[in-house]
Amino acid sequence: MSAEKLQKFYYELAQRLLLEFYFYIPEGEISKQIVEKFEFLNEYNVLDKIYVLDKKNGIIEYSSERDNLQILQKGVFIEQNIYKLLKRKSKVTEPQFEYILGEYSNFFDSLFFVAKWMHENLQLLTFTDDNIKGVFHWQFLHFKKHHDSLRKAFPKTHNEAIEIKISTEDLLERHFKRISDQLKTHNTPPIHSLLNATTPNTPRKISKKPLITEDEAETELLKKYFNFDSLS
Repeated sequence: MSAEKLQKFYYELAQRLLLEFYFYIPEGEISKQIVEKFEFLNEYNVLDKIYVLDKKNGIIEYSSERDNLQILQKGVFIEQNIYKLLKRKSKVTEPQFEYILGEYSNFFDSLFFVAKWMHENLQLLTFTDDNIKGVFHWQFLHFKKHHDSLRKAFPKTHNEAIEIKISTEDLLERHFKRISDQLKTHNTPPIHSLLNATTPNTPRKISKKPLITEDEAETELLKKYFNFDSLS
């Protein structure tokens, strides 16, 4: 299998992990030095706010009116990655599969670490409610189940104890500063312009063929906001 096809397969797996992923940046955990270093922390009021990676709009601010059905269904959605990996195993060489599985496992472990930390540290936010607690609780449970499923299906590639050290500065440098790129694309006031209506948009008749497919659009979201330019 070509490197391009391997990369596309990896994107497909990663999309399932990232879409509908919730996170926040607690103000109390950000030092003054870091705030001064990152322009978007000074320019926009992004701290102590909850964000979600929306399928259509990229990173948006969470609204209490958002349909929770998507996060409830995410567990089933990401478990499909196990079946996709098992199916792909018979179609590629052993080194190719080990490489893809290693990349996927490492990326998942990082997200699982973040999901667990977010779930356990909600008290750092200046506001919470039962709905917010529920969202992060379900996100953690889905990732915990997937962690167990992945380890059971591929025991040799998953460590029993994984210690992941992620600095706040590294997270902001690699991922969260991309929020500012999206904020700058809106003419309306920042933050508020990111709020997305939770009800589906009224279907419109399309007379022309879309320029890119839905899968290609999702891949572009990952590349833009999460540095997915290559597998390395």
